[in-house]
Formats: sequence, structure tokens, C-alpha cells
Amino acid sequence: MGLRDIVRHRAALVRMRTKLKNKVHSITVMKGIDDASEVERTGTFTKRHMYKLEEFDDYRINGCLRVIKSLNDEVNTVSKKILLLAKEDENAKLLITIPGVGYYSALLI
Repeated sequence: MGLRDIVRHRAALVRMRTKLKNKVHSITVMKGIDDASEVERTGTFTKRHMYKLEEFDDYRINGCLRVIKSLNDEVNTVSKKILLLAKEDENAKLLITIPGVGYYSALLI
């Protein structure tokens, strides 16, 4: 698998996770659940926020949260692999020296 393929795979995982987070948000809005004060204190989809969402005991929310947790694990695994590959790639090392270019951008370029 090429470097670009790995970065694209990570991007696809992040898009899936974002869709699920949006789905959870839409469910809470439809149910009239106001967790804005919780989000202000802790941020969205932090461990504390996800625990609070689980307390609502909605099968749709809980199902999405399980998949989000799984996607988080997969994104973290792929991110670590990308970081290792970027550190080994000479072209990526050079590109990273440019302000605003990170590991992911360097590998895509």
C-alpha cells in the first residue's frame, strides 16, 4: 500500500466518523436533548460527553457511539503508522519543514 493510499484511508475513516457524529447530533436535536452546557464545559465527543450521551439510553445513539469508538481506535492506529512512515520518508521530512505542511499533507504531496 502506498503512502497516499494510507493517508486517503485515514481521511475516509475520519469522514465516516464525522457522519456518525452528525447523526448523533441530529438524534439529540430530534429528541429535544439539550447538551449544549455539557459541550461547552467538556467539548464534543470527549469521553465525558460520550458517557453523558450513553446515559440517554437511546439504541440509535449507543449504536453510533460504539462505531465512533471503533473508528477512533482505527484512526489512531492509522495515524501512528502515517507518522512512522513520514519520519522515514526523506521527501516528507523536507516538506514538513515548510510552515503549514504537516505529516498528512507531506505524504499526500
